[in-house]
Amino acid sequence: MKEILVTCAAFLRGFVPSKCILLFLFAVGCGDAIATQRSWTNSLGGSWFDASNWSPNGVPGASDTTFITADGKKFYFISRRPAPGKTSRDLDIWVMDKTGNGWSEPRNLGQPVNSNDNEWYPTVASDGTLYFGSGRTGGRGATDIYRSQFVNDNFGEPENLGSAINTEFDEYEPFIAPDQSYLIFMAARRPDSNSSSSDLFLSYRKNGTWTKAINLSGEVNTPGDEYSPVISPDRKYFFFTSARGRRPPDKQMNYEELLGWLRGTRNGLGDIYQMDLSALNISR
Repeated sequence: MKEILVTCAAFLRGFVPSKCILLFLFAVGCGDAIATQRSWTNSLGGSWFDASNWSPNGVPGASDTTFITADGKKFYFISRRPAPGKTSRDLDIWVMDKTGNGWSEPRNLGQPVNSNDNEWYPTVASDGTLYFGSGRTGGRGATDIYRSQFVNDNFGEPENLGSAINTEFDEYEPFIAPDQSYLIFMAARRPDSNSSSSDLFLSYRKNGTWTKAINLSGEVNTPGDEYSPVISPDRKYFFFTSARGRRPPDKQMNYEELLGWLRGTRNGLGDIYQMDLSALNISR
């Protein structure tokens, strides 16, 4: 497994298809509350270049939990921006369409996808089916994972993925395989977690039914938080964020040394990791 990003807090968000650009949110300076969208450019087998600001056509507020479809035609994100006819300011899922010179104006997906509670982390299969987390009423826990099929240019009524995936605790941050054969997701506070906060889990979809989710132990999950699962467009690499930490050095440090240590890797605030997808032993 390879650690690829030195951060104070990084939240992995996915790829810009065909351009080998990795998107993530980055907290600037340890403890800062400011988050900005950034990108990395990589040949996926070579070296990563320095991160730089990346904005889809300069659209403000499109910087959290992004997902661009494999064909590059739709850009999904979540936002608290005002929505037509809606008085609450909870997180909703929005989408933009690719145009000849950038992206269209964002539009709220509306009901039945969005509710009066928060919707989280959109991820889309090849056939347009949308998977996302939601705190809507009627779920099994505080936040559950749902899917909504895209039929006749409209999203259908979201369906809860059921007890094989969702529990009385929190399940969200899904990543769906393009053919919907498996789902990797982040869950928090479950009794089968390695962490008191969040771990990554895997479930298979067999004959239309989800198998009981299994903890991605081994190199992936640790006593620290793991989240933001993403698979590269070529299906060769698995990326995720981990807040695994490290022991401070035994020697006394001056201010500059302490600041460097706090802002280095494995400081407990979140680094991005890359590993071969084959290491997960995902069956087909």
